[in-house]
Amino acid sequence: MSQYNNIFISREDFPDYKAKGIPYTGFVIGEGYAFVQYQEYYEDKDGTVMDINDNIPSYQICIPNIVQVQCIDTSKEMIKKALEGYFAKMDAQDMLCVKEIP
Repeated sequence: MSQYNNIFISREDFPDYKAKGIPYTGFVIGEGYAFVQYQEYYEDKDGTVMDINDNIPSYQICIPNIVQVQCIDTSKEMIKKALEGYFAKMDAQDMLCVKEIP
């Protein structure tokens, strides 16, 4: 799991992050892997979105705006990784708390 952030939040916390506009990259326990994408979009002078797929005519001069999109990979593989990683992390923490009784 080294290519992923080894951070875990509950499925109850994820909507709170989204509602507060806090970008999150990491596992959502039982849901999958959340990540952020950045997407360009263009507006005309009145603020109307002209295009989000980068299909602006060459004669049109536009400066792109960037929007942050919170995504979540809910594939079976990512849900499994989210659960396995979380339980492995909990087991490791439990082992640190175990003391031998003399």
